[in-house]
Amino acid sequence: MTGLVRKATLLCVGGVLLAGAAMAGVPNAANSTVRPIALLPRNGTSVNPLTAQRVGIPTLYCITVKDANNAAVSGATVVLDFAPCTTAGATDIELCSFQSTPQHTATCGALERSVTVTADINGQACFNIVGNSNGGTTISAPCIKVYADTQLLGTIGYVAFDHEGTFGTGGADLFVFFGDQGANRSRSNYNNVGVVGGADLFMFFNVQSAGAFNGQSCQPTNTDCIP
Repeated sequence: MTGLVRKATLLCVGGVLLAGAAMAGVPNAANSTVRPIALLPRNGTSVNPLTAQRVGIPTLYCITVKDANNAAVSGATVVLDFAPCTTAGATDIELCSFQSTPQHTATCGALERSVTVTADINGQACFNIVGNSNGGTTISAPCIKVYADTQLLGTIGYVAFDHEGTFGTGGADLFVFFGDQGANRSRSNYNNVGVVGGADLFMFFNVQSAGAFNGQSCQPTNTDCIP
């Protein structure tokens, strides 16, 4: 009997190990980290407006992909699918068809609306998405689907630094920001912590000072991908 118990135990352990090995490297939603993504104006300088902020917040607007063993999935293809936002009638999100960051691939046309980035060695896919909101007071529910190697990791919302889609980030956007602060709208909760406040305002000015006020988001030469 003892021998049978030992064999059964070994078989169970072996099965667990095989199952773990089979899931290694496969993105796992429970262990991965997703968060609201940022829509940025097209930058007027060579400075990436999020570079300095990522020094203090390394995961800022990054998706971290891990497998069932909590190991990073390097090289994963991470896709932000905006198509469900169009289906849901989310008119407050405008995604530009041209994405200026070389590592970003935008797909626009037919029923496809997405931006793709390859995860680094740490399983992080960081997005600098060119787009904007429309200045309205109605913020759509989270509708952006996040996939890693075709595995659904979650559904997220967005934050915007160009709130109304003209002349990059400037005074008009600051006016909208203060409205968002009063109503605690998620669109301006840049650090995704608590309510919209001073820390978010600081981040707004950081993006503006990096040159984001020098250009526009999708207009006039860049066609809209959404809506």
